[in-house]
Amino acid sequence: MHYTKLRGTEGKAFIFSFVLALFFGFTAMAQQPMQGLPQQQQEVNTDFSEQELEQFVTVFKKANEIQQKNEEVMVQAIEEEDLELDRFNEILVARQQQQSAEDINASAEEMASFNQAAEKIMSVQQEAQAEIEQIIEGELGMQKYQEIVMAYQQSPEVQEKVNQMLEAEMQGSETQE
Repeated sequence: MHYTKLRGTEGKAFIFSFVLALFFGFTAMAQQPMQGLPQQQQEVNTDFSEQELEQFVTVFKKANEIQQKNEEVMVQAIEEEDLELDRFNEILVARQQQQSAEDINASAEEMASFNQAAEKIMSVQQEAQAEIEQIIEGELGMQKYQEIVMAYQQSPEVQEKVNQMLEAEMQGSETQE
């Protein structure tokens, strides 16, 4: 692996934030029917047992492990197309902002490489998503998971509890290594 030439943490941080967006994005599809309702009319359940929150943290940890495994595959897909991670990320952001290849000085060859790498990454992400969905169903159930994600996003209390549990888990796993 060529992580040293990729400016390590910057590129990985971008991929990790992409992963988090995917993790919390699983609820987007399920919330579609509710989009017509004004935000203040949607009541959010914040009454979760300690066990449910622990299961949620377990799902998050397992999803994170899957994504860490897949991160290497994604970086490799980018490298196989002769792109630097930073350049791939730059093109990705530009595409999301609907900028043209000319706006970011990208050649046709570079865009073709980007598209090939992006295709491989999407395939890896789809497989990871299916695996994560199985974990969610097995640990918590999709509905309860979605309720907790919604509460995490809208309730500072739930967010604090989950963050504390995650921090405790991370500290616990660091001492075991």
